[in-house]
Amino acid sequence: MPSVARVVGRSFSTAKVLLKEGPEAVLRLAPDDEFAPALRYWTGSRAHNIRLYREYGPPPERAESESEIYRDLGLNFIPPELREDQGEFEAARGGTLPSLVEMKDIRGDLHIHGLTVGGADLLEEYAATAMRMGYEYIAITDHLRSPFTPYGLDEAGIRSRMREIEHLNRRLEGLTLLSGIEANINKDGSIDLPASMSRDLDLVIASVHSDFSMARDEMTLRIVRAVEENEIHVLGHPTGRIIGKRAMVHLDLMRIADVSRERNVLLELNAHPARLDLNGEGCRRAKAAGTLFALGSDAHRPEAMGNLLHGVAQVRRGWLEKRDLVVTMPLSLLLARLNR
Repeated sequence: MPSVARVVGRSFSTAKVLLKEGPEAVLRLAPDDEFAPALRYWTGSRAHNIRLYREYGPPPERAESESEIYRDLGLNFIPPELREDQGEFEAARGGTLPSLVEMKDIRGDLHIHGLTVGGADLLEEYAATAMRMGYEYIAITDHLRSPFTPYGLDEAGIRSRMREIEHLNRRLEGLTLLSGIEANINKDGSIDLPASMSRDLDLVIASVHSDFSMARDEMTLRIVRAVEENEIHVLGHPTGRIIGKRAMVHLDLMRIADVSRERNVLLELNAHPARLDLNGEGCRRAKAAGTLFALGSDAHRPEAMGNLLHGVAQVRRGWLEKRDLVVTMPLSLLLARLNR
């Protein structure tokens, strides 16, 4: 496979490989009648499997499906993303497992960068890709120019971009491009985008792109100020992590979730595979606070719009349902929600 750097181990039924992006992956083979039990076991966390064994006895070694295994144990089917021993057994017994979001529920992508670092304009390519994916809308959210994103747009560039999107929308059928921007949250919680311009855009994402080492209280106050004092719609990649390179910033997620709910600001699940931010636990905690979520690929090229598949997997780990994600809304409801 193109993503494999090298094979590091193999046996009759197993192959372990090192992927080009760094992690290891394991391929396991099983006969047809053992496939469902093997799939259930290897997609369950250690904690889930131990509790299942202790409370319900050894699962069958042969079964037609995973659903059959759980049903024979007296449980509703527990999706793989929930197999963490974090309340899924109680929910399965009580019939309260969430109806998890599926890729077919997604109507659009709310975080796309239309300009490459080199300046190439990709609007029409993004539109064509979105139509092939069956989307109703995508948001073009180029960076606001700053010392951290020098290739971003200034105010004149934003106005020009809005006109380009307006002209393209006149030619499109079945797809609408939204005019947006990704602004930077400064150390004091301000953003560099004038409020008047914020109101002219369909979507304003505000994200932390600098000063990641602030103390917990300072970082929390910084983000709270950004949410409370600016005209924004989405808090982008809230914890700032880059998997394998940068840890999450220190913050009080529940306070930020509460303020975001009060101000009708969406928390983003950034689907870029290096971010996946919020993570599953963060989604679940913020959902408990009543917050709604945005979902975006953070694509910097059209083929990266496929990142949304990773994002859907992540929101499923966070127990999110269609009602929790605004990208499951038709365009008219989404615009009403953004206009508040």
